[in-house]
Amino acid sequence: MASSSEERYVRRNPAWYVAARQLLTLLLALVIVGYGLYRMALIVYDRVLTPPSAIDNTPITVHIPSGTSLSGIATILEDNELIRSAAIFKLVINFFDNAGKLKAGDYVLNRTMSMDDIMDELTKGMPPREEVQFTLREGLTVEQMADTLVNNGVLQSRDRFLDICRTGEDFDTYPFVQESIRLQKINPGRRYVMEGYLAPDTYKVFADGTEEDVLRKLLNQHQVLFAFDYDLRAQELDMTPDEIITLASIIEKEGGVDDFAKVSAVFHARLRQGIALASDATVSYITNDVKLNLTEADVSIDSPYNTYRNRGLPPGPICNPGRAALEAALYPDEEFMEAGYLFFCTADPSTGTLVFAKTLEEHNKNVEIYRPLWIEADRAKAEGGTGQ
Repeated sequence: MASSSEERYVRRNPAWYVAARQLLTLLLALVIVGYGLYRMALIVYDRVLTPPSAIDNTPITVHIPSGTSLSGIATILEDNELIRSAAIFKLVINFFDNAGKLKAGDYVLNRTMSMDDIMDELTKGMPPREEVQFTLREGLTVEQMADTLVNNGVLQSRDRFLDICRTGEDFDTYPFVQESIRLQKINPGRRYVMEGYLAPDTYKVFADGTEEDVLRKLLNQHQVLFAFDYDLRAQELDMTPDEIITLASIIEKEGGVDDFAKVSAVFHARLRQGIALASDATVSYITNDVKLNLTEADVSIDSPYNTYRNRGLPPGPICNPGRAALEAALYPDEEFMEAGYLFFCTADPSTGTLVFAKTLEEHNKNVEIYRPLWIEADRAKAEGGTGQ
């Protein structure tokens, strides 16, 4: 039974008035809810759908491997901060039914691009990029590598490449580069932070690649080359990885692969006994000229790399050694060490064959025998104009 107040309200207000009031109340509620949804949509759009940056248009190269799933692509983009949300990106791609249209390849994107822009790029695909193949052989110095890259058309100029190698600029995320930078600060005589860490190998890079692209490939290969067990072996020898690489770089330049382990044995023995290494290769690194017959002036050069004047290892590697030289530095010929060999010299300049000796007297006799061959080889090289 209706109350008296309700009866009075119905008598005073006709049905149309009641209906209009209820409609207005409903409309007001809808406006409030709609505004709330609008504000929420703005927040979601701002935090999820807008580009990560309004001003940072720095080019970012991303590689989408063949066969990568939509989730994998979304993760790559999110990791590179090109989208704000991998989940939302997948929803957008699926909404437009583009999941099966995304193409593998290398893309140059930036953080001001919208999801629509990125989706368009990935569905359109990138045109094939020309590649350049080049080989960096074992024992090249950083400067020789720069020349090789220019000669192979990989780089236009050696300057930027050498500047980065000198300082390690922007590559200190590699622990070994970071350590080399630290050592250079301790000993400013160290020429190049990256000397010794650019792995010799055959590579392919994009023809329009940068110095950074090339260096990243070489440093990544060094990580593969200098395996974890090498670190453990260096610890057994009470040497740091940098010392092993420095020693390997000298071994690489002093003899042929067949003699590496014996040369290593001689140098390890000298280091343990506190005898100067007296390596001709370290003098050549100073003079940028390989000579078999060093003069008194050569071995007297005032440089931290001169292992005739200074005991122990030089301040850093003198070239970029290969796997064989690294393994020789880590595993010298133990029988040779036990036999007491402390000297060697070149017996045949044409083949690089070495002759070893245990005593200085025996070594001096070998030098007397083979020096005429060195002089002739140096003369022929000078006339032929060949360098290191």
